[in-house]
Amino acid sequence: MEKEFITGGEAVGQVLKEEGVKYLFGIAGGHVFPLITGIVGQGIRMIHMRHEQAGVYAADAYARSSRDVGVCFGTAGPGMTNMLSGVTQAYICRSPILCLFGQHLTSEDRREPIQEAYGTEITRSITKWSARAVDQRMLSFLTKKAMREIRIYPPGPIALEIPLNIVARRDKAASQRAFTPNSKFPSFEAMGAAGNPTAVEKVVEMILAAERPVIVAGEGVHWANASRELQELVNLIQVPVLTRRIARGAVPETDPLAFSSRTRDGVLRNTDLAVAIGLRIGYLEGYGRWARKLPKFVQINESDAEIKNDVPTDIAIVGNPRIVLQQLIKIIKQNPERVKVKTEWIRSVQAIKEEAQEKSRQEAESFKAHTPIHPAYLAQEIVDFLDNSATIVYDAFTGTYYLTDRIRSTFSGKILDAGEHAGVGHGIGMGIGAQLGRPGKQVFVMMGDGGMGRSPLR
Repeated sequence: MEKEFITGGEAVGQVLKEEGVKYLFGIAGGHVFPLITGIVGQGIRMIHMRHEQAGVYAADAYARSSRDVGVCFGTAGPGMTNMLSGVTQAYICRSPILCLFGQHLTSEDRREPIQEAYGTEITRSITKWSARAVDQRMLSFLTKKAMREIRIYPPGPIALEIPLNIVARRDKAASQRAFTPNSKFPSFEAMGAAGNPTAVEKVVEMILAAERPVIVAGEGVHWANASRELQELVNLIQVPVLTRRIARGAVPETDPLAFSSRTRDGVLRNTDLAVAIGLRIGYLEGYGRWARKLPKFVQINESDAEIKNDVPTDIAIVGNPRIVLQQLIKIIKQNPERVKVKTEWIRSVQAIKEEAQEKSRQEAESFKAHTPIHPAYLAQEIVDFLDNSATIVYDAFTGTYYLTDRIRSTFSGKILDAGEHAGVGHGIGMGIGAQLGRPGKQVFVMMGDGGMGRSPLR
């Protein structure tokens, strides 16, 4: 039976329940008790962390692992400011999280109350948007709007700051403004649009005409849940594929057509066409230096803002990667006789890959008797031990160097890191979120001495 009167916290909780939220990460405090009560009262499980920053990291990893929104919170003042590094990482990594901040009473603004801080102002540059609630009747609307726009590509964090008198106030449930109860927005893969049909046809023609084509898939493929479509396309046209960042493994790196970062330069320097799907071409892609050297280059991305105009591009398509991949597949299936397998090119890529893998294995073996244990040997032992279904969290710069090229990623979302934020200390929090995002699966956190010294869970 629905309540006639609800608190602000219950208004937020009801929307989160409608949106399918399962977990709430953070640390309790006086300014957020009504918020916690309202959310947990909806059956959402609170994961009480040891530090607010770790709560954001957990929400971040949960979001990436589950392809859903992670929700975290902190109390007023230091609770909110403790969350900032995590929020920044989520923003830079395009991770969809909702950050709920407690705050002092609105009647105490600029009067030097305890734990005075203004999260909306502080987080303006590290969120998609942020808002301060000043009317209890708008909380359902703001929460629903946030949950929708967090998912719009590219995803990212949104922050809601709720003063204590707003979150604790009780009012009629029917008084919630601009809100339709029991409405749920689509999941990531159900959103987005098709690419321009003429442009898609031209891309098919380019791929079939190329002598040495490759596909490079990035984050957009992960968020569109387009692994199945990418695998189908690659196998239909027999084109080598490189998956990057969180999309590593969208085509399992055990597939003969898949190659990894260790062999990227050797393959790409010989290609005559690269089709980038859902790829962010920033620092970790050398700002597209490798793409500038190619005879032909295609960009496909769900957001026109993610299409890089400083990289010479023959065709750019704005569309959901899953839908665009379906368009490509449909055209090719209608004309199967046009597909000519580039046998020599595939053999060349496989030779480059096998040489790199053997070199890596020999390097690890050469350090087997080394004292102290050499990180190359340790990394190989880790890879050999882990299940194929394990999630791996990077929280070590040097250690990651030895590990990453030895991994054979088998699914999108297997590898979680700090992206261009390049922080340390996030590993344990992210490990907790990853386990909840993929319950029952192994989670391995590679944490260096810097991360151990700075971890908010130490």
